[in-house]
Amino acid sequence: MNQESDECIIRLALQGIETPAFDIQSSVRERRRTHLRRIPWHNTRRIVLAAVAAALLTVTATAVLQLSGAWQAMFGDRVLLPAHLPISLHQSLSQNGYTLTLEDAIISDTDAALILTLRRADGQRMEDVPQFGQNELLIEGTDAMNGSSMTIRPEEDGSVAYLYQEYELTENPRGRELTLSMGTAAIEGEQHSTLQAGALDGMYRAQPVEQAAEPDIMSDEMDLFAGQRDSAPALPNGAEKGCRLAGVGFFGGALQVVFELDDSRRSDSSYCESVEVTHLTDTRSGQVYRADSTSGSGAGEHMTVYSTAFEGLSARDLPYLEAEITYRMQTPITQQPWTFRFQARGVNSWVIRDGIAAQLAGAQVQVDELSVSPLSIRISGSGAIDSDWINQLEDDDVYLTLRDGTSIKTHCGMSALSGDAQGGSMRFDLSFDYQDPEGGKRFLDIVREVASVTVGGVTIKQ
Repeated sequence: MNQESDECIIRLALQGIETPAFDIQSSVRERRRTHLRRIPWHNTRRIVLAAVAAALLTVTATAVLQLSGAWQAMFGDRVLLPAHLPISLHQSLSQNGYTLTLEDAIISDTDAALILTLRRADGQRMEDVPQFGQNELLIEGTDAMNGSSMTIRPEEDGSVAYLYQEYELTENPRGRELTLSMGTAAIEGEQHSTLQAGALDGMYRAQPVEQAAEPDIMSDEMDLFAGQRDSAPALPNGAEKGCRLAGVGFFGGALQVVFELDDSRRSDSSYCESVEVTHLTDTRSGQVYRADSTSGSGAGEHMTVYSTAFEGLSARDLPYLEAEITYRMQTPITQQPWTFRFQARGVNSWVIRDGIAAQLAGAQVQVDELSVSPLSIRISGSGAIDSDWINQLEDDDVYLTLRDGTSIKTHCGMSALSGDAQGGSMRFDLSFDYQDPEGGKRFLDIVREVASVTVGGVTIKQ
């Protein structure tokens, strides 16, 4: 096969193909219960982001013959993927009329990618695509996962759903047994109720809470609302969902409405996964205020706190604000977790731990560890940065140069910050997905293809 000629033909063909739309779900739900810093859902300018950018990949004809059709269904018909990277597994489990199959895996020294399919056992259409609870990847029974993300894409006819998951590993899995444990499957839905005007104001007036900055620790924030508890109005249908209004206050000029949710209700046949105020309506003018951000954090063994923030409002507006509350509900369709075991045949990653001083997004940072794997580039370090720093990263801040001289751009797909921004330094963990010329993600053979990596203007040769 003439590789250069074939790649040109493939790329010309790809120009006329649209990348399919994907539903993206972060699998950080369970981690919200243990993190002290709040974890945001909607606002990318807060502390943690979680996302996998699913797009069109490129693959050799040989790989198509060796793998299941899930890669093509997930990422497009012309998938280019080095043939030796994936392991074909094809392990299936069934319960309650659903069959989950672990199709293929890519395992490197530092991370892993798994692709699965979900079908109804009778072959009929799934009206709603089920979501999965906590998922873990273990190495010989020990937690091997430092972070993960999940993409779910239903087929157009609804008969099958494709799941693509990536994991950052805490230790080298090569030659060892891996265990994938998926939580129970459930159908997601929403329920809505309205809190009448005056309810938020009554709670706030019982003990006004207003601070220039938002506390970093959720428990500190909840202590500020202690005097409001007795004045909290009953939520419409809230009690049956294990939810109650916990606080109303202003932090940094933004109104925050806080809820407490009892997680022990997760064993119910239908339970509330999360709660937020989706919008506020000013009954004087009819003006609607959409939520600026929503975040969640653990507040005890069976309690999660959810906070919704709104800009452009003051205490004078509270008596006239009607709140639309949205409960995200889960209805389980299976009762047991799904467990798959397989042997890891790892491929090489390139890890650098020498320490690199670089300029990233206009800030001087220290990179403590950099790993280049077939899936992505992962960078961890520290610097004088704030929570908005991640949004300033450009696609050409981190890139690879291949042995043939080709430059491969990247895009920051998953990131996390920790520490105190006001203290002048924060730690960061970043993951950069490889992009093809059309902006889609691609996989690489690190040993055979990659010559060097450039981070913030500093180039390191392999």
